[in-house]
Amino acid sequence: MNASDQTLFLTQVVFVVIIAIPSIVTIAVLVFVAVRFIPIMIRQMQQLVDNNAQLTKIAAQNADQNKATEITLSTITPELVRQTAAIETGNALIMTQGIDFRSYQTLVSDNLSNHSAQIETNTASISELQSALADLPSQIVKAIKDEMTCETILNEFRNLRNEVSRAVFAQHRSTGTFPTVPTIAPETPKPTTE
Repeated sequence: MNASDQTLFLTQVVFVVIIAIPSIVTIAVLVFVAVRFIPIMIRQMQQLVDNNAQLTKIAAQNADQNKATEITLSTITPELVRQTAAIETGNALIMTQGIDFRSYQTLVSDNLSNHSAQIETNTASISELQSALADLPSQIVKAIKDEMTCETILNEFRNLRNEVSRAVFAQHRSTGTFPTVPTIAPETPKPTTE
C-alpha cells in the first residue's frame, strides 16, 4: 500500500468516524429517549383509552336517563294540562262566586227591608191584641154588672174568640201564610134549670 492509498484509506476512516460518531450518538439518544418516554406515552395512551371508555359509558347512561326523562315528561304533561284546567275552572268559579255573593248580599238586604215592614205590621197587630186583651176584664165586669146572665158572658167570650181569630188571621196575612179561619156558629143556649 502506498502512501496515497493509505492516506485515502485514512481519510475514508476519518470520514466514516466523523459521520458515524454523531449518528451513533443520535441513535443512542433516540434509544434512551425511547426507553425513557415510551412507557410514559403508553400509560398516557392507556389513560386516554380508559377515559374514552368511561365517557362512552357516561354518555350511554345519560342517553338512557334522557329517554326515561322524556317518558316521564310525556306522562306528566297530560296531568299538568288537567291540573291547569282544574285551576282555571277554580279561578272562574271563584270569580263567579264573588259575583253571586254580591247578588246574594243585595237580595238579603232587600229581604231584610221587606221583613222590617212586616215586623212593624205584626207589632201593630200585637199591640192592638194586647190592648183588646187588657180591656177585656173591664168589659166582662161591665157586662156582668149590666146583665148578670150566662148568655151575656157567653156572647162576650164569643166576641173575644172572634177578635182573637181576626188578630191571628191579620198576623198571618201580614206574614204571607193563610191558615183557614174557623167559622164560629152561634150556639143556642141551653136552658138552665134553676
